Amino acid sequence: MLLYKYNHSNDEETGPKSNEAVKIQLNNVTVTRGNSSVLRNINLKLQQPGLVLLLGDNASGKTSFLLTILNELNSNVAQSGGNIFISPRHTRTAYCGHDSWIMNATVKENIIVASDNVNTSKYNDIVRSTALLHDINEWKEKDFTLLGEKGINISGGQRARIALARAVYADTDVYLLDNILAALDVIVSNDVFQNVIIPLSQTKLVILACNSNASAWLPYSTRVVKLQNGEVVYDGEPDTMIQSEQVMSNQGSSNDAISVTSGGKKHDNDVSEKTSTYATYIDYMKACGYINLLLAIVCTLCSYGTSTYSDYLLSYWTAGVLTTSQYLFWYTIVAIIVILFNTGRYLLYILGGITASKNLHSRLLKSILGATITFFNAVPSGRITSRFSSDFNQIDNTIPSTIASFVDAVLGIVTGVLVVIINAPYYVIVIAPLTYQYLKVQKQYRNISVVLKRMESGSKSPLFSYFREVVDGGVCIRGYQIEDKITNKYYQLLDKSIQTRVNWDLANRWMGIRLDLIGSIIVSTAAFAVVLSSNSSGSTAGTHSFSLIHSYIHLLRTLQG
Repeated sequence: MLLYKYNHSNDEETGPKSNEAVKIQLNNVTVTRGNSSVLRNINLKLQQPGLVLLLGDNASGKTSFLLTILNELNSNVAQSGGNIFISPRHTRTAYCGHDSWIMNATVKENIIVASDNVNTSKYNDIVRSTALLHDINEWKEKDFTLLGEKGINISGGQRARIALARAVYADTDVYLLDNILAALDVIVSNDVFQNVIIPLSQTKLVILACNSNASAWLPYSTRVVKLQNGEVVYDGEPDTMIQSEQVMSNQGSSNDAISVTSGGKKHDNDVSEKTSTYATYIDYMKACGYINLLLAIVCTLCSYGTSTYSDYLLSYWTAGVLTTSQYLFWYTIVAIIVILFNTGRYLLYILGGITASKNLHSRLLKSILGATITFFNAVPSGRITSRFSSDFNQIDNTIPSTIASFVDAVLGIVTGVLVVIINAPYYVIVIAPLTYQYLKVQKQYRNISVVLKRMESGSKSPLFSYFREVVDGGVCIRGYQIEDKITNKYYQLLDKSIQTRVNWDLANRWMGIRLDLIGSIIVSTAAFAVVLSSNSSGSTAGTHSFSLIHSYIHLLRTLQG
């Protein structure tokens, strides 16, 4: 593989510069985590340029040392009485952890995320230097390949080299590399060291953490610091280190196989193309329990029938058929019966909703736990989180009340039309065209509301995923000093989510205006029909004409998808 060294002297796009060399000084630094000390009495002074090898076995304190320089553990340092000085003040630091931070974005976006501008020549040179060119050429989408969440569909070596390429592209003043070469095989690690790390150390301060057996890099370093149990046991020239102790030269490695076989395509939103079908409603009814829904509907029918009878009691009283005492007696009986039926039906709707929520949650959980690794490679965790949070919020709180409103609206329309037609027969002439207009508005509204609702639900998934990425990469983000850029990106995703909600509200207002217009026609028509019929029950017909308007509105809103 032909690799090209990246030359910083010809770079036109650079970060903040200072004529003063970067200096890092640690004075009597002790870091504790819990009840144990991970670093003890560290006194070091590091200066740009140079390559500092930070040697040590596992759990010797190498990662804590690098995080201390990044001020990630500064509260613990202050408590111990030590201090850290870094000059100049606005020194930019690139951090590559042993668990590389990879965003759910394309290869190119992951590399240039810490920079404001895109320098094509610089980008191409860095891709060659970090031995990524061969990998990128193997991928169908090249450097527009979507890496997946945490880079789950690429190897550890590829993740490490992409993180290193990001650090080099950012052109910071200090590079903290936490065992970055351990994920590479011997050939690739040697090439990356020769073509990236050594050229970097000529103008930058590079601190490379390695295991104690990294003797191959000693001749190229300018300084060696060895940690053991959190303490500095050696600090000096590499020649002295080589002479003083035998260091194993067999550097551990891991395979760096190319694991991406096909490029992914980036999707901004989790918007399903599938439309709702009656099978979906039947599936939900089955989850609720047919008995619960059947009893709830029976209670609703009894409640509406009894409530309609109270309107006739009023007409009989106004016509003098019933005395006041008789009317109040029967009206009280009817009111008690309606209250009992309403209480029973709402309890049954709630019970059905809880049953459906339990059944659907169990089915979803079993599906997730039984999913293969391919599923998690393709589906971001934010989408899964959205399913268990916002979607189940709709199932728990919205759908049961929506079903109750739907049944109320249907029965309200049936009883309203029957009462008005019985008391005003001329009303039947206009009821058909008005119903047709209602259904036409509902169809137009439903077509767009289904899409808008899916867009609103899908816009939440990127928010969850991006938030998790930011939490995982907090150390890198603060080191690169790109907090504002990351925050602005989150605000953009949030604005997009809010825009879908605004569009949803605008669609509701569009429907509301048209329903109000048709509703006014219904009331006017019912009034004229009552006058023409000369029926003594005209007040009942008028009351039900108003109820009919509200029933139509509730029905259309519950049928929005």
